[in-house]
Amino acid sequence: SLAGELEARFYEAEDAGCAVDSVALFREVVAGSVGRCIRSDKELWPQTGLPSEPTRLALLHSAAQNRLGELSVDDALEAGFPTTTIDCAPVRAAVGHFEAALVAWPGNASAAYSLGQIFRDRGEGDRALALFAQIETLAASGGPSNDEQDSLHRWRECWIFEPRRSAVAVAILHLALLYSQRAQHAAAAPLLRRFGFKLRLSPHVWAAAAAAPPPALAATCARPVRMFPSCVPEYLGKQLTRAFAPGAAYWRETGYHNASAEKNYFTFFFDVESQPTNAVEALISHLRPLAETGKKLVCAEWWVHTRLAGVHPGHELHYDCEEGVMEASGEVLHPLVSSVVYLAGDESAGPTIVLDQRLDSKPARRCWLAHPRSRAFMTFPGELLHGVLPAARATPPPSQPQRLQAAEPAERTLKRGADLPAEAAFEKSFEKGQHRLTLMIAWYGVDAREKSSKRGRHSLRPQGAVPRASRRVTWPRELELDQVALRTQAPADPGREMDVVEVGSAWEPVPEPAVVPRVQVKLLQVPAHLDLFFFQKSHADVRERLWREHGLGGTWARPGAD
Repeated sequence: SLAGELEARFYEAEDAGCAVDSVALFREVVAGSVGRCIRSDKELWPQTGLPSEPTRLALLHSAAQNRLGELSVDDALEAGFPTTTIDCAPVRAAVGHFEAALVAWPGNASAAYSLGQIFRDRGEGDRALALFAQIETLAASGGPSNDEQDSLHRWRECWIFEPRRSAVAVAILHLALLYSQRAQHAAAAPLLRRFGFKLRLSPHVWAAAAAAPPPALAATCARPVRMFPSCVPEYLGKQLTRAFAPGAAYWRETGYHNASAEKNYFTFFFDVESQPTNAVEALISHLRPLAETGKKLVCAEWWVHTRLAGVHPGHELHYDCEEGVMEASGEVLHPLVSSVVYLAGDESAGPTIVLDQRLDSKPARRCWLAHPRSRAFMTFPGELLHGVLPAARATPPPSQPQRLQAAEPAERTLKRGADLPAEAAFEKSFEKGQHRLTLMIAWYGVDAREKSSKRGRHSLRPQGAVPRASRRVTWPRELELDQVALRTQAPADPGREMDVVEVGSAWEPVPEPAVVPRVQVKLLQVPAHLDLFFFQKSHADVRERLWREHGLGGTWARPGAD
């Protein structure tokens, strides 16, 4: 049959050795199956045998369009979506393929989820929410056959149920997060129960995240979370936003975007008593007086994060600690002080949340939210649970294609002894808080590198040294010090602070259903990349994950020396 031939061609496309061959074969499947559509999922499981020939052709058409969409998304990511471009030819092609997949089969959960992700990343929250809600109504498993060896059941599992299960769980969790951001907490509750969550951040926390940040104060206040405005020297702020701009060599050459998936996280070490050798170390030295807590600070560990403001799902709640020491000996070593430098971003970029909760304590009763302000510096005790909440985009996405330019090489743009030029290509990427760019600094009272399981010769590792610039590693050149400006900078002023929002009720139980269902529904598995701990099964979830990954014999543990 034609359906059988095209099904074989589909598998051939899946097994093709390169994307070009896959695209050509998927297009053949699309061309051979055009014009059919599935009106109801009931067509997919008739009382006997396989679905009808037209139904199978429509299913193949939808599946092939979905795969072409996924390949277009790969091209879009290569082009910089969504970090440096929010609209480009591969994105438009992907949208077209996913929409065609849904015309042929509205129940294609994979296509609906991928299309929803594109809309979310472009700041089109209403369209994303509608698609995620559509997926939530689909059954994640089912079918009339209970015989695992039955060929008909295997066919349905391969083409319908397995792809649907993967999309349904992640779409439902995205939907619960969007509902929480929009204060639709009653709508979020039944979705959270489908994963077995018992606790969630309270509505007061989400309301504070969406509210405008408070004004600056005239004097310091006694609180654990402190925020200092405009304390990053202007020349260092410009240099660092350029060095870590969207599309800058740093992100590409360090493999930042794949580091977490490949369990290859990295940070950089600085002895605070030594002379700075680059712009980040100069900033650390400048900010050190603001981080002093009465205990001697010996060293600092730093790293950077970038997020597209208004569309990112947040950053998971976690504890700062020296994971390498934990993996080697089981000792938990927190920094004395954790801190965030907001290099770019505004309140639409999502606030940092710090909870009054330690590794061995009960759930926090209160928490603090610090909204990003460019060139501000925030500090808090290093043993506290913290993360980043998402925030809704404050302005609608641009209707015309927009491209944010990558960084120019330092030797073509920097003039030693003068301020860095604020070229439009770079200013545009941080305009109106488009990007949330943060420099994290953990301040320790002890140098524990020799105790770490991560010590070795690799240039990119926890608490490593900034590598020397070379042909292949160019990003350190962007951090070269401007010695003239360094000698003339004024010390950091601790006299003024910005207020941070305090919320008196950090957590609340997920409400139980008004009517207990008679049939116990199997719980969905929490997708690992969306397990941000804004919703929890118990207050020990973050602690248990930390020990599971970084305790003795943990899943991230490695041999001590390379």
